[in-house]
Amino acid sequence: MSGIDKVHREQLREKEILKEIAEADIELNKPGLWERIKKFFRDLFS
Repeated sequence: MSGIDKVHREQLREKEILKEIAEADIELNKPGLWERIKKFFRDLFS
């Protein structure tokens, strides 16, 4: 495998990760979800 293939694969992987982060961000911005997450952590650490 050439170095170019390796670099290209890494760039594709980074794009996939960024896409997953963006999708997760959309999920987090849904109303109520953030409150549930905060409550979960409050319950966890209380």
